[in-house]
Parts: sequence; C-alpha cells; structure tokens
Amino acid sequence: MAEKHLRIAVVGNVDAGKSTFIGTQVSGELDDGRGQARKVIMTHKHELETGRTSTITTHCAYVNKDATPLVQTSKNKNNEKDIVQKAARVITFMDLAGHEKYLRTTVAGISQGMADYALVLVHAGRPPNHITLSHLRLCAAMNIPVIVVLTKVDRVSTDHLRETKRQVQHMLRDSEVGLRPFVVRSSKDIVTVVDKVSDGGLTPVVSVSCVTGEGLDTIRKLLLALPQRRQHAKKQKDKPFEFLVTEIFQVPGVGKVLSGFVTRGQWTRGMPLHLGPLKDGSTVTVTPKSAHVARTSVDQVWAGHSVCFAITLPRHIDASKLAKYMVATKDPIVLTKTFRAKVALVKGKTMTLTKDRTVLTAHILNNKQSVKIIDIQNSQGEDVQVIRQGASAIMTFQFTDGRQYVRSGMRLILRDGPIRGYGVVVS
Repeated sequence: MAEKHLRIAVVGNVDAGKSTFIGTQVSGELDDGRGQARKVIMTHKHELETGRTSTITTHCAYVNKDATPLVQTSKNKNNEKDIVQKAARVITFMDLAGHEKYLRTTVAGISQGMADYALVLVHAGRPPNHITLSHLRLCAAMNIPVIVVLTKVDRVSTDHLRETKRQVQHMLRDSEVGLRPFVVRSSKDIVTVVDKVSDGGLTPVVSVSCVTGEGLDTIRKLLLALPQRRQHAKKQKDKPFEFLVTEIFQVPGVGKVLSGFVTRGQWTRGMPLHLGPLKDGSTVTVTPKSAHVARTSVDQVWAGHSVCFAITLPRHIDASKLAKYMVATKDPIVLTKTFRAKVALVKGKTMTLTKDRTVLTAHILNNKQSVKIIDIQNSQGEDVQVIRQGASAIMTFQFTDGRQYVRSGMRLILRDGPIRGYGVVVS
C-alpha cells in the first residue's frame, strides 16, 4: 500500500479554489460554479458559509490505472477496502488554509504532513500575491517539489490567463524559490516532465476548471505518473520504529485512536510501543489493539504508512494527558530540553534574533513548541549575540515548556507570526 500512496499538500491563496478542486478529485464530479464540490470535504459551518478552510483536513482520492477516478457509490459504500485494492494510486490531499490569518495552520500542515509534492493553486484571473510567494518559499525551504495549478480558467480571458502565467513564472524564478516552470498541456508533456519534478528540475504548470473539467484529467494523469518521492519503505524500514502522532480520536466502541505517520522501522501486531511525552512530560507503554491503513485493517505497518492505531491506556493514565505532538517508538523515548539546529533566516524581513532574549515558535515535524535561543554561532563557527535576516547560523534552542522528543535530521520551521527561518536539527 505504501508504494502506491502519494501525499499531496494543497496550498494557495484564499480565493484559489483549493477545497473545490479537492472535492472534484475525491467525488469524481464537477462543480456547479456555486461551491457544490467543496461541500464534499468541508465540515465546519463557517467554512461552508465563507468558503475559507481554517483547519488541516485530509481526503483520499482513488485513481484507476487509466487515470479515471474510483469513487464510492450507494452500491459500494461499505466496500471501501475493495476500492483501495483496485486503485492504481491512492492520493491523500491535505487541504491547508489559504487566508493569511491561518498561516500558522498551513505551516503546521506542511511541517507534519510528510508531503511527496505540493499543489500550489492560483486563481487564473487574479495574479499571484505575497501569500502565493510565501507558500512557494515554504515548499522550497522544506524541499517539497511543487506543481502549480491555475484554477477557474473558464472565467478568465486569454489575456488575463497569459498575464497570470507570466507572473507565476516570474515568481517561480524568485531567488528563494529557484524553480523552472514547464507548462503541461497534454500527455506528451507529462512524459517530458514526470522524471524531472521530484528533484526540482522542472515545475509543471497546469490550467484547470472544476466547472468545465478542463485540465482535471491532465492533473490525474500527472499524479498517477509521478514517482513516490519520500521512499521511507526503502530508506527507513530497517531503522528503529518511530510513529509521529498528528491527531487523536475517540471512536465509539473502539476507544482512543492515534492517527499519524510512520517515519521509521516497522510494527507487527502485538508489539508494545513507548508513547510520549504526555502533557505532564511522562511516557507510557501501550500495545495497539489494531492498525488501519487507508481504512483497511492490517497486521503490519512500516515506514511510509499513514496509520491509525487503536490503543487502550493503563488505568492509572488519564486520556486527557494525551497530546497531538507525541511519538510512539519501539525503544524507550529519550526526551531533551535543548537541541542544536542549522538555521537559514528568511530574507526581506526586518528582524534581529538575540541570544537569551528571543522566543519563537518551532514546528519540528508533528511538534509545535515555544523555544528560546540560548546560543548562536555564525557560519564561521564564532559565538555571536545577534543574528539578522538572510544569515545562516548554528543555534542552540531550549524548550520553554518541558522536555520533548527531538532527533537529528528533523526539519524545523521558525516563526513568531511571520515565518522567520528554516532549518534541520543537527544534535
């Protein structure tokens, strides 16, 4: 299952039609031009009324080997397992917020989502703005290949579309993005670009309409052809088991369910796991009762799987202590108060980061915590008190609220409202 699974982050400005686009991919039905398609995936009343996504949601689309969508009907509604098995590709779309005030939600989704690729949606009739550029820079800094989708092309003139494409291409060549655009119009173009996307060589630009259906088949064919980029199964399967918790559910008749992503190793039914840190900083040992991948019960999972584990907590552990930023590992969890990271600060932001005084929010994969800078070394290895925008440094951070799980190689995003920098944990 992991080998045919593709995880796609969907970002873009608030008017780009992200939820509508995902709705057409999941349902296989076109939009009516009045928001019908987005009702398939939106859950909150205020989202349906305003059309603005405010939370991170995931939605699965199933594609046949000829790129036609496999969808649930009244006849096969209870047989989703068969649909999963028949699908040539299972695509998980992560619908992320587009409004500027929900930027922290989008940052969290990119950080924890383990996306293979990102779809950056742009309204074809409205040139890309600073939000689009922020999303492109965010994807570039997190090393996520980008596909640009120009939406609502049925509503704009040829001249407007041409101007939007020109500005998108200019934005892709921004010094902090550094991507080469390639307009995809046909299956022949897909063959040309498909092997050059994952390494950042080319960035496909596709025009679509969710009302007329223009370009939707091209997008499905492209997503079907793209190789899975995060090949955890090959690179991480032999390492100690590590599962990052991103959501916690209470399921009637089942109990607590932990949803997340397996980054390393493999688990088989009956294997106990160390879970933590809980909200009080402690850890607990649990043995999952069951595991589900793509809503299918399995006895074994490994690196690259998105999994739901059903667990039973010991009687002395209150369920309210569970936290979304937990991890589950085979070996006992080692928690730390401090860590070092190599950080590159973004350009163009007027800011000064000061040792022992600056407090930032750090997104470290599934974890979001406040951290204080306690040491800074510049690129020459010299201790400094202050560092400014556009510079790189090795920084030592201290969590302000207890000890957390961190290991070398984890990517992080720093912000205090706007994004301030990107980095990777080195120790």
